[in-house]
Amino acid sequence: ISGTLADLVRIIKGIKDVPVLFNNGLWLSERGAMWTGNQRYEIVDGFMFESVHTPLQGMHDIMLGRSTGKYTWCYIGSYDVGRPEHHIFGYWLSTPVNRQELLMEGYAVVASGGSPIFWAANRFYYDNRGMEYLKPSFRFIEENASLLESMTPTKFIGMLVSGKTADWYARDEETNPYYYYHQAGFDVLKEAHHQVEPIYEHGLTLKRLKAYPILFLPNMACMSDEEAEMIRRYVADGGNLIATYETSRYDERGDLREDFALSDLFGLRLLKEDVEKYTNLYLKITRRHPVTEGFEPGELIPQDSQVLSVEAKAPEEVLATTYRMGFDEELGPALVAREYGKGKVVYIPSGLEVVCSATRFESLRKLFDNIVKWLAGERIPYRIGARSSVVVNLMEGPNGLLLHVLNNNGNKDKKILCREEYVPVFDVCVEVRVPEGRSVREVKLLNSEERLDYSVEGGWLKLEIRVLELYEGILIELG
Repeated sequence: ISGTLADLVRIIKGIKDVPVLFNNGLWLSERGAMWTGNQRYEIVDGFMFESVHTPLQGMHDIMLGRSTGKYTWCYIGSYDVGRPEHHIFGYWLSTPVNRQELLMEGYAVVASGGSPIFWAANRFYYDNRGMEYLKPSFRFIEENASLLESMTPTKFIGMLVSGKTADWYARDEETNPYYYYHQAGFDVLKEAHHQVEPIYEHGLTLKRLKAYPILFLPNMACMSDEEAEMIRRYVADGGNLIATYETSRYDERGDLREDFALSDLFGLRLLKEDVEKYTNLYLKITRRHPVTEGFEPGELIPQDSQVLSVEAKAPEEVLATTYRMGFDEELGPALVAREYGKGKVVYIPSGLEVVCSATRFESLRKLFDNIVKWLAGERIPYRIGARSSVVVNLMEGPNGLLLHVLNNNGNKDKKILCREEYVPVFDVCVEVRVPEGRSVREVKLLNSEERLDYSVEGGWLKLEIRVLELYEGILIELG
């Protein structure tokens, strides 16, 4: 544990006249995007947030914090295991976690480029139960410290998170619904085995956006004209865009526009000012396309209950409509795929990513998987043959690649807090694209240290993890 805290100590000792500011609490919270406003993260040296409910939530928040170039620490071992109703004033059960989920939390932090902190280390003075679930992830950090420090996420899907949108959504709310859109967007792409990095939108440049083959805007409602023009140029120059729901519907102050700022990219125009709210809505597939591969025309897929009323400028670009079950009524376009300049765009006028995260319907995950594959073409960095609970994150450094593989198949109901139990998965097929001009020198399993057979065919490194317990790190040394 002391090895991980060394970073924190070193920073504090190195600052004399400038206060070191940390957020004691989730810095990207359900209330707002930044803990003291849109731009003030620039004056802090790092972020520290308290425990999260799921490993994917932790990965999302850590990577978002790291996208600002700051240190990120995360508590593991949630004390928030339950708040019984008789605790009227909101006290929690002060119970340390002492099962496998503690180890999973630690590995999830490592896989995201953050540093774990155990919230109740002082308890080991009186009761050392659970230590066997705490030590392995910290030992892994200690043994691979220089390697981990040299790695950054491989650029593939950049998911923009908007502080302006969070502040606007939170103006009259106790909680911030915007949080659920970008967290859900992260969840669905990770469970579809895609490489996605949450990035904070403040201070972004066109050059930085172009590092990502795909840009994902999950309900980025508030957007300045300058930001809209930057995204427009990104796509025109060959970038690929996924956008959902109210993206660009408001300006940077939250004032409603007459139409989307990105209506030319979406190929749609807004018909009504109000959001339509219904029950029993479905996406009805209307035509065959790579995005709808595996679905038949007329097939129904669960839809969000809140949709925007829009009209397509080119009806042939509409792949699905919103269908109201029981009324035999179609409410307009629900999915549009089109080309713009040298790039491609997929727009969904609803929060479909939230529905997928809430229900885990395979059909919704398949749809998002198709979207990514159509936009990416040949630029997908890896392919994973495993159930959706196997989550991976690819990092790269000067001497090679590091693929973090997490077996996040605990039996948790995602809406409540309970204890987790994990079972191993077998025969996880992994294919990683070898960077152009590089060759594979050696491949190692860092955690189990088992012997690994692999092959390189057609520019792809192919291997199989025979048994995946909770975590494995695959180090690919390149020449």
